[in-house]
Amino acid sequence: MRKVLVVDDEKLIVKGIKFSLEQDEMQVDCAYDGEEALEKAKENQYDIILLDVMLPGLTGFEVCQAIREFSSVPIIMLTAKGEDMDKKKQMHAPVYEALEKLKKRRVVPFDVPGHKRGRGNPELVELLGEKCVSLDVNSMKPLDNLCHPVSVIKEAEELAAEAFRADHAFFMVGGTTSSVQGMVLSCCKAGDKIILPRNVHKSVINALVLCGAIPVYVNPEVNAQLGISLGMEVSQVEKAMDENPDAVAVLVNNPTYYGICSDLRTIVKKAHARVGYKAAKQGKKLVLSLGYSHPVEMEDPDGIETKVDGNKIIVSGISKEKVGQFAAEIRDKRRPEPYKGKGIKYVDEVIRRKVGKTGKK
Repeated sequence: MRKVLVVDDEKLIVKGIKFSLEQDEMQVDCAYDGEEALEKAKENQYDIILLDVMLPGLTGFEVCQAIREFSSVPIIMLTAKGEDMDKKKQMHAPVYEALEKLKKRRVVPFDVPGHKRGRGNPELVELLGEKCVSLDVNSMKPLDNLCHPVSVIKEAEELAAEAFRADHAFFMVGGTTSSVQGMVLSCCKAGDKIILPRNVHKSVINALVLCGAIPVYVNPEVNAQLGISLGMEVSQVEKAMDENPDAVAVLVNNPTYYGICSDLRTIVKKAHARVGYKAAKQGKKLVLSLGYSHPVEMEDPDGIETKVDGNKIIVSGISKEKVGQFAAEIRDKRRPEPYKGKGIKYVDEVIRRKVGKTGKK
């Protein structure tokens, strides 16, 4: 078993690295400052050391130099120096700061909630605390609007997206039911297949009823000793994707109500490689996976060349007319549907969306 020393003053970072390495059956020791790292490096034989540059007391460079005097162990230097500005941004809490600013203005409320920031319900203040109820306020201009954020909530969502390294982040309230249903409804329409574990929350089932999607169930194993169902195995998800190549999404309970986690990283990687609309080139053939039972193959016409860049198909050639004609033929293989806007569309093409039956009032 390989032995690793992880050195960082951020305990959450150390915890995350330690967990990842232990999944690969490595023995992990931790240190949170330069002095402790030096002491452990002298007392133990490590196969590799992961060393943060920005440590309190001795810097990572100083620790590395000291270790080199008695050991040639491989050292990987970790640094976030290039992200100082981002870290400063992440120290802001826009919504909380806006609430504190509103509180200092001593505004007299005449709207909901009825406890009037605690003044109308001293028993509630005693139960929850003055600070809690004083910040329990209605949506108003200084605090932005969750349905269409344009200021502090928007800024907070952008910070959250940056922290999670996501394209977008959306805040939800009232439990995870609305979040789960929002995810399913945004990915699936009537007749679409979605792969999911059999022990999903009823909010997922309700979403399937609303949008008319077809569930493809994966039955998790049961731990007989504990009497609880486990997470989805990678092999089970792969089998479901093999049997249902037209599935448009995979939903994973992670963790389950019993705290069981699936191998989320591997499942996501495999799902992204196989689920959804995709394009690829095989010689002069353009191969399109469009949710049908079999891929659609199109030969490049004479004088036309196609390239695939991520989820974009680039058509080029001398004849503008031929380029436009072949691009139109590609689009016809899966025209954008009017409800979700899914399909092949031109860059910057705007799809006029229709409201489904569930959206009408």
